[in-house]
Amino acid sequence: MNPNAHYIHKRHGADSEIEEILKQAEAVDGAFLRKAREYRGVAVDEMMEFTKLTRKYLEALEHDAVDKLPAPVYVRGFVMQYAKALQLEASRVTASYMRNYQSLREARGIR
Repeated sequence: MNPNAHYIHKRHGADSEIEEILKQAEAVDGAFLRKAREYRGVAVDEMMEFTKLTRKYLEALEHDAVDKLPAPVYVRGFVMQYAKALQLEASRVTASYMRNYQSLREARGIR
């Protein structure tokens, strides 16, 4: 991987329908992030290397395990890096994920 790259290159031909879903998704959660990573053909280890996140935090993001994630300010940065790595609209993806994240925290009684 090129250390100067700002994102991970796609490994296969683009599917226009999936690309549109990635661009237009309103409700971003962990499953969305995982599916986007898998669609781009990026392994967890590659995402770890690119984002500098641990496996524990990547898996927690992808499984909405809010109780295993750090403070929201860190989670926001994690999601921003994740989205940028996959060439997603980082600000929109991050804002949507954080709305879901906060809802899950409240529902689970996490302060």
